[in-house]
Amino acid sequence: MENTQDEITGRWFKITIVIFVNTSDVPYSVRFKLAPEIMEQLELAMRNRYDFSQKVLDLESLLYDPGFAHLDIDIILNRRNCMAATLQIIEKDFPELLSLNLRNNKLYQLDGLSDIVQMAPTVKILNLSRNELKSVWELGKIKGLKLEELWLEGNPFCDNFQSQFTYISAVRKYFPELLYLDGQDLPPTITTDIDRPYLVKPLIKESCKGLDDLKTQVLQFLQQSSLFEYFKVNRNMKNLQDPNLRFQLLKHTKRDIVSSLCVFPKTQHDFNSFLVDVWLQSVSTLFLPGAGPEICSWELSVCGD
Repeated sequence: MENTQDEITGRWFKITIVIFVNTSDVPYSVRFKLAPEIMEQLELAMRNRYDFSQKVLDLESLLYDPGFAHLDIDIILNRRNCMAATLQIIEKDFPELLSLNLRNNKLYQLDGLSDIVQMAPTVKILNLSRNELKSVWELGKIKGLKLEELWLEGNPFCDNFQSQFTYISAVRKYFPELLYLDGQDLPPTITTDIDRPYLVKPLIKESCKGLDDLKTQVLQFLQQSSLFEYFKVNRNMKNLQDPNLRFQLLKHTKRDIVSSLCVFPKTQHDFNSFLVDVWLQSVSTLFLPGAGPEICSWELSVCGD
């Protein structure tokens, strides 16, 4: 309840604000929180499995740890309360954890593990192999981790991909910084810039006026190489200025078409039609990876003074 005054009339009013509250269920991890004696035994088992020098926690087949043989409850990491208790111990006792091994724990979902992003953000290596994960989408629940190495072999979803490439691509959507997958080095990520039409802009096309020396070297190479054979004669009748040559090139009789084609002159390229990408230029060396519409691939080193 609150008193307020009308700015126009100066009268005071009482305003009552009613708030309705609906109680929610107690979180699963709290409702089924492990008993103190079980938490103590779990913490002891995890300490015995932790390598303080390497900052590695090995929880492989945790269910079968001999320390739990006398307990009335199974430590099954698929249960939210067990995973929550495990992460709480990690946050408290192993804040600098780098590697976590959860191999062979019958995990079929990663809902409980999702809190690892906040509770153990330093983890770089994670082993989830030999579990029961049926979808790669489960990885989205822990995608906040900056993983460099991940093990997933032995999970059912690994057999759903047609190739190794699609498998790696699907996993890298969640962990773009990943360097190793299932013990194998990953190829470098291929990135493209959609805002730029060329990763390397053609140097001659855009600035040939300011690079006359460079243009001269390219033209000299084209003239001195075997490509010069293409430049001798232009067989375009419209462009020929010599009437005698033009008459000779025209076919008036009923010769066989193939024979006529064999005596046609070779194609001449206009120098102005060449586009050359220069990817390295120094005082003494020039590399040209390709030029011209009919030259598939060649590499040149031109040495100058």
